[in-house]
Amino acid sequence: MPCPAPAAKPKKADGQQFVCTPFDPTGFHFGKIKNPGERLLHLELIGGSYDVLTNKFPLFSKHMLLVCNQLVPQQMTGAHLSSIGQLIRPSSFCAYFNSWCASASVNHFHCHIIDELPPVAAMPLEPCGRLISGVRPLRPKGFPGHCYVFEWCHVELVSAAIWAMQEDNQPHNLLFTPRHIYVWPKPLQRPARSFDLYPETVGGPELLGSFTVYLEEDFARLQSEHAAELFEINTAPLPARLRNYGRALDDIEGTISTVPQIRERRVLSGIRPSQSLDSAPNFCLVR
Repeated sequence: MPCPAPAAKPKKADGQQFVCTPFDPTGFHFGKIKNPGERLLHLELIGGSYDVLTNKFPLFSKHMLLVCNQLVPQQMTGAHLSSIGQLIRPSSFCAYFNSWCASASVNHFHCHIIDELPPVAAMPLEPCGRLISGVRPLRPKGFPGHCYVFEWCHVELVSAAIWAMQEDNQPHNLLFTPRHIYVWPKPLQRPARSFDLYPETVGGPELLGSFTVYLEEDFARLQSEHAAELFEINTAPLPARLRNYGRALDDIEGTISTVPQIRERRVLSGIRPSQSLDSAPNFCLVR
């Protein structure tokens, strides 16, 4: 459902061309935030050290940022995937990630934490028609664009898919729920038609089901039926080499070594929404 946004609008970095753009210490990054009130929580997770920050431009309930304390670029890695899973899986929260060139505005690793199940995650899931590296992913039934949904037990395959998209300079958006990982590959260039339908970049929030505009005239023009076309033209298939029938994950050279091996698991009790972040440091999903 479209709704007007606050008057303030975050400025995207100019000239985004490469998904794997190196970190620039001279640009803005979250390590430059001096106000301690913006840092809600410090977390030592399996993949590294992170802070949970307030979000100056919230779009969802309890919208926060999970930020890596290392000065590293906005690129998803196996270590970050493990950390997000450790935090999200035993909670009622979800998280989404925008790659560089796919609506991210700060080239310092971060993902968005929200205290709700977004509309796309409420859609029933059905099997995809094509195997991805020998695994049949799911897709939201009726979703008009390309969306690949994996259970968390296939997180290594998700890591391989992300690595392939990075290698091909393919922008991408991700959603993490307690049960599933949603992957939206993007076209290499945003279609011109997208600007005619919607003045903003179609990124994580839009693919989750939340469209944001900053001017009343844009809000008046935006129609619900535009969403289907925007989803269709702003998503794309995964790289073809991942879509070969029955190809083993181990055949994708160089990807598995980046994913920590899962050697031990323990069953985690559910966390009530009101205490998810308070409880998170006390839980360990993989170690």
